[in-house]
Amino acid sequence: MAHVARRILSTMSQRFNPEGHESFISASVGISVYPNDGDETNTLIKHANVAMSHAKKRGGNTYEFYAKKINKRSADRLNLANELRKALDRDEMRLYYQPKIDIKTGQIFGAEALMRWMHPTRGIISPGIFIPMAEDMGMINALGDWALQIACNQSRVWQLAGIGDLRVAVNVSGQQFHHAKVVKSLEQILKTTGLDPRFLEIELTESLIMENATENIAALHALKEMGFTLAVDDFGTGYSSLSYLTAFPVDVLKIDRSFVKDIPARPNDMAIVTAIVAMARSLNLSIVAEGVETEEQLAFLVGLGCEYFQGFLFAKPVPSAEFIALLNSESFSPKHMMPNLSLA
Repeated sequence: MAHVARRILSTMSQRFNPEGHESFISASVGISVYPNDGDETNTLIKHANVAMSHAKKRGGNTYEFYAKKINKRSADRLNLANELRKALDRDEMRLYYQPKIDIKTGQIFGAEALMRWMHPTRGIISPGIFIPMAEDMGMINALGDWALQIACNQSRVWQLAGIGDLRVAVNVSGQQFHHAKVVKSLEQILKTTGLDPRFLEIELTESLIMENATENIAALHALKEMGFTLAVDDFGTGYSSLSYLTAFPVDVLKIDRSFVKDIPARPNDMAIVTAIVAMARSLNLSIVAEGVETEEQLAFLVGLGCEYFQGFLFAKPVPSAEFIALLNSESFSPKHMMPNLSLA
């Protein structure tokens, strides 16, 4: 069966020229085998479709045999997707807040709002699982609007409590950003919450803003004129053009955790982080390092003159009540948080 699938894929991949235009197509093949995978036509077809779907998830242009474990994964994913559709109505979504730390003072200056799904039987489900699912299902705009609303509500509560200039950052997905109503949604949220927009930071990934960069520059300027702080998340992973970067009205670059996690073991990562920090400083942009987990990583960032960081070295993302406890803690001075580092 495998050799037949390979012949099909090879034949399908040949170029052809409809009306003089060179074109290529690819295929994904799912295979089920009688009688191991079923003894009825409908069952065999259903299982072949499951295998084909798995082949597509592997990138396509390949073949996959049906296996019971594939069917179980597909069934689990389908069940989880059905439950995700009801999660907002059931009040199962929560926002957690990870502190952002000013390296010079050791004080919390802001927070990143991160979604968590409090599943009634599965426990806390990571956004790495349900966010891609929500994007596939067309639910990401609803989840994104919910996150913006809750984050703004919480930020307003903190401002009324006299906490100070605490800025809350919210990630905006590609689908949400390109949605025609995103600016109107933000305007409405600010109106209903009464939040000053300078207390909201909008994080957009580097790869997102580089898609249709010319159009996105205009959209970013519109958000900037509304008073939001704009941050480029996961910087260093999207291969952006520096000429475009200078045109974007951004305020903050966030160094992706993938460049931080292996410091000081990987000299190449250290070189990349050094270059990003130097570039950000030359462009008068604030710089935040993500995923800082060790004192060695922080010491390296201090030496570069990096301004801010977030990561497990200080705190994991926590519910709002625990975040307030962190704010009220007495352990925020550099001498307590980073006893072996010089912060001059």
